[in-house]
Amino acid sequence: MNSAGNYFGKKFGAPSVDLPGAKASHLDVPLQTKQIPKLDPANVRLDSRPDLHLKASPADGTLAKLKNHPAVSMDVPKVKQVSGDSATKAIGGIKPSDVDVPKAKGTANPSPSQSKTRAIIDQKLQEYGVSWDEFNRLRNTHVTQMTQSEYDMMIDIRNTIPYPNNSTVMQKIMPIEDEVWLFNRKEKATVGGYVAKRSDAKNITTIQEAVEGLRLDYEGSPFVETMIDANGNRVAVRDQNGNLVLKTDAYLRLEYTTDETGYIQIPYGDMDGNSIDIDGNIRMNSSTGKPDKVIDPASGNGFIKSDSDEFLVPEYRHSDRSRLKEGSKLYLNVGGEEVLVGRVNKDGIMEYVEG
Repeated sequence: MNSAGNYFGKKFGAPSVDLPGAKASHLDVPLQTKQIPKLDPANVRLDSRPDLHLKASPADGTLAKLKNHPAVSMDVPKVKQVSGDSATKAIGGIKPSDVDVPKAKGTANPSPSQSKTRAIIDQKLQEYGVSWDEFNRLRNTHVTQMTQSEYDMMIDIRNTIPYPNNSTVMQKIMPIEDEVWLFNRKEKATVGGYVAKRSDAKNITTIQEAVEGLRLDYEGSPFVETMIDANGNRVAVRDQNGNLVLKTDAYLRLEYTTDETGYIQIPYGDMDGNSIDIDGNIRMNSSTGKPDKVIDPASGNGFIKSDSDEFLVPEYRHSDRSRLKEGSKLYLNVGGEEVLVGRVNKDGIMEYVEG
């Protein structure tokens, strides 16, 4: 409890400014208050409610991999067809009978308590006659390294998972240095970039779990040192004892709902590694005029990679910034301890919550 309180007191005892280097993919959370509170670390209390520390079943997004460049969608010729049709079919109408996937003896769902997402996937794997071991191998495989039948199956499984609606609680993890403590701005709070359903990420409660379960070890990560391994994949650096070489033990976690769910998409890639939108169109980078690419550790198959079976997180992406609904909350997490620091009011403004 003292660690979060002390961190909170040291870091946020004075207002910050809008950082010029802040990334567009990060949350834009204006916080409004008449006067910046003077925080006494000794008086900051952690919320001990059990719902903040649930251990059950990914999140920047988060979630998790944050992209630093804006992108727009353009109708351009498809780079590769899927099952003889357009990329649109790849995202929509595949059935198990259309896909030739080698049968394998299935290991049981490794989750000790099967979530709704795992139950849906388990049913699809039974239809395909594919094991959880094989599924976990494929969700950790980049789309450019899949066979056509593997790609078709993974897209079909991912499309079976229900889309978020305006009552679905989502979450995004962010570095605390970026665009957060803007006390004097009077704008509606919005979210963008890569996110996950809260129900799929409740078992992620520490920075170590967030790095491993949400793959926050992307290039330039503010959370952990990264490197390219012998296989050409970007991975987190570990010390001689196997521990992550972290840059921080703190992060912000946004827990939110939005009425603008039309902006929420699945971050798919085609088999050439191009990022594609919901209609199968290649996303073009507005700055370079070239296709956006699915960059490791992103998978392009709609699931966040993770070496641990404990973390199974379908990933989503806001194609445009989405306004947060009243009651959305912002938490500060330090060393696995969380404190509520912000809440969206009826006007859509993120207000400071005094601990």
